[in-house]
Amino acid sequence: VGNILGEKVIYTANITLKTDDYEANIGNVKNIVSANNAGIASFSERARTSSSNEAYISANITVKVPQSNFKVFTEQIKDCGMYVSSYSENSDDITEKYMDIESKLVSLKRQEQVLDNLLLQAKNVSEIIQINEQKTKVIQEIEYNTKMKQTYDNKVDYSTVTINIQEVESTEVSQKGIGQRIIDTIVSSIEGLKLLLISILLFMVYAIPFILVFGIFVAIIVLIVKVIKKIRKNGKKDKQE
Repeated sequence: VGNILGEKVIYTANITLKTDDYEANIGNVKNIVSANNAGIASFSERARTSSSNEAYISANITVKVPQSNFKVFTEQIKDCGMYVSSYSENSDDITEKYMDIESKLVSLKRQEQVLDNLLLQAKNVSEIIQINEQKTKVIQEIEYNTKMKQTYDNKVDYSTVTINIQEVESTEVSQKGIGQRIIDTIVSSIEGLKLLLISILLFMVYAIPFILVFGIFVAIIVLIVKVIKKIRKNGKKDKQE
């Protein structure tokens, strides 16, 4: 990740991993964190029990990574020996918001200076109180926008990567390569198509009674129309005779 001069972009990523060797891979993740000068902002573990009453652990880790190491870090995590169940990445360009805050801070500091000068020139207590009230509001705005700027700086300088690690029952998932994953996707697509066809068939079976009733209704209408035409035709013949 590289920023153009003056550009402010916040990068985030979410990774879900599956492993059959939880302890070893947690160690791998921590080593990758250290190697990239990153830090763990939060770490939580949760135990769960499988259908066979086996105990497994899931971990949720939030990592703060220097933006310059963001791409390298996420690639290393994805390649650390676990099965990547899902991965998403997001970038939020806050350059315009950041520049607005900087401009506002410059304006507020000028206002503070003007109020300081007016305070020196105040002629009575009433003026002093009024100016101090305005200055208090300006100082509060300066503090608020300064904190916002610091928050943006922190989010830009350190990208947030959320890692979810799930311990699984077998090595089948973790050993799947790209070829197997493609096959799994194709199989999943076929299964989806089968479900669609079954749904269409069930709908057609469900609709048969309605189709039959509608068909009978149309047949009756057609029969009535034919009878009316025949009666009219016979009536015309009788008049001609």
